[in-house]
Amino acid sequence: MKLAARTVDVFPEDVDKSECQLSHTRPVWRLEDGRAVLIAYNIYRGPNDRYGIIPGVLGRSEFGCTANAEDPRENSKIQEETGQRDQ
Repeated sequence: MKLAARTVDVFPEDVDKSECQLSHTRPVWRLEDGRAVLIAYNIYRGPNDRYGIIPGVLGRSEFGCTANAEDPRENSKIQEETGQRDQ
């Protein structure tokens, strides 16, 4: 977390901050002004295991979402090779 440009606290909705405790910190890369910036999000947990949610970020893992960021020409090539194109 030493490389983070800043730290942001994230609390569960509709829960008083005094009822929450720090659960974990999650690093997230963001694009800001055309540059990649590392943000450290402090996730707080409230009663009944309600957690703060980072806007625009998937749950605990983004594993398997790489196809969204890949070159679309490469995806077309894969579709042609596997016979999935134009079906």
